[in-house]
Amino acid sequence: MNSPEGGGDTAAPFPLSGADLLLALLLTAGALALRLPFIAPHPQGWDSIDFALALARYDLLAMQPHFPGYPVFIWLGRLAQVWQPDPFLALAGVSAAAGALAIGAACLLGTAMGGRTTGLATAAWLALSPLAWLISGQAMSDSLGLLGCILFLLAAWRYHRTGRTWPAALSGLALGLTLGVRLSYFPLGLTLLVLVLRRRSWRGFGAALLGGLAGMVPWLLWLVAREGAGRLLELGVRFTGGHLTDWGGAVGAPHAAAARGHLFHWRNWLGLGLGGPAVHPLPGWGVLLLLGVGLGLGWRRLDARFTLAWLLPYLAWAYWGQNPDNPRHLVPILPVVMLYAARGLRELRMPLRWAAGLLLSGALAAAALPLVRAQAAVPPPMVRLAHYLRQERTAPVFVWEEERAIKYYSPGVTVFRLRRPAHFEQVLFALPHRPQRVLATSAFLNGLGEAGTEIRRHFRPVAQFQGDPLIYTTYHDITLYEAGPDLYAAFSGPRR
Repeated sequence: MNSPEGGGDTAAPFPLSGADLLLALLLTAGALALRLPFIAPHPQGWDSIDFALALARYDLLAMQPHFPGYPVFIWLGRLAQVWQPDPFLALAGVSAAAGALAIGAACLLGTAMGGRTTGLATAAWLALSPLAWLISGQAMSDSLGLLGCILFLLAAWRYHRTGRTWPAALSGLALGLTLGVRLSYFPLGLTLLVLVLRRRSWRGFGAALLGGLAGMVPWLLWLVAREGAGRLLELGVRFTGGHLTDWGGAVGAPHAAAARGHLFHWRNWLGLGLGGPAVHPLPGWGVLLLLGVGLGLGWRRLDARFTLAWLLPYLAWAYWGQNPDNPRHLVPILPVVMLYAARGLRELRMPLRWAAGLLLSGALAAAALPLVRAQAAVPPPMVRLAHYLRQERTAPVFVWEEERAIKYYSPGVTVFRLRRPAHFEQVLFALPHRPQRVLATSAFLNGLGEAGTEIRRHFRPVAQFQGDPLIYTTYHDITLYEAGPDLYAAFSGPRR
């Protein structure tokens, strides 16, 4: 049985006690107080702009937003606009509220699996994780996805322990709704399938299936009604192909194995996720040491079968199927590390246990606070580039993924999103009037590869926009270039 404080090696009984629920509520309130002051009033990139545009006009063909559409997140964003008309603040407000609720849910999950002290530490460390804190201030769907993920795991844990049908139905319902937030969390379906098959229960399978349908059907019908089944399928096939082979950053995309491993483990996982040396060099090693001790001590004191069913499917998908340039794809893995570390550190003797817990909390906060402050205070380089270009309305600008931000903030600017040198020459000579200035961003010029060497030779830098690479992991350093007067003469084509 559990000790009076909710500790012990066995799981806390369901329903959770009133004290457990009160603790989760207090942690939710505390997490919300930490998140609201650091909401970013600007987009983090083109995905945030797509979400903002979708609040006004939802159109997958126009990438507002891109497939799979994120319908549940958009619904809540529109609801938030009743109180906050600004689309970025409304969506970031949803993220802040969801992020705070996720902390309370993590407390309940940790309490159920390892006792009240474990629940408290799991929630506190997840709240202070740089990555979890950052996404809670963004106009992105990841924080809401984290909430759905933890609620799913809470119900799935109950089913795993009891085999009763109602938690199977609730876990299916939570999963179905979560897929309407982030379809990329589909590996959690494998987690539920493993748990159901292990019990060999047709009733459990049926309950989970009905719950999943109840969570999925409303947003699926809404998508089909708006986009049409045929167009939705076509968009899905096209999007999946691009995600797995080109721009999506999956294993089929041009990422070297060593670079993928470095980004995934050192920067994303050990760095932003756990506040390691990549984020904060001195205390970062202490964080990893304490977490390592906790994981080592806690591994045998929690149900490894449930954890592996949770961890392995998504971990494999995150590594091989997602873009390592985006650390936010690792968010569903964070709770398991915090939970095991919390349970393991409970094995330390007092007062060493509390000293280690407080040191870990302080180190995480020291790593996270500068990042969340910078994210809220300083617009990303892409947005600053877009504002700068307002004064360049007569000059064509050749870009890559900056296009969305420029069109949103400076709609009068002529923007061309290209990837091939031949297309650049075609567009250049197809302009109705030869412009006095031709501009290009570093992403466009560098993206031309070796074939673009001749083009790059005719451009010189005129402005630079930089941000923290841990916050803006892809477009943290943008240079704007201007073509020299010999650009047109250097290429063949009709002369105007």
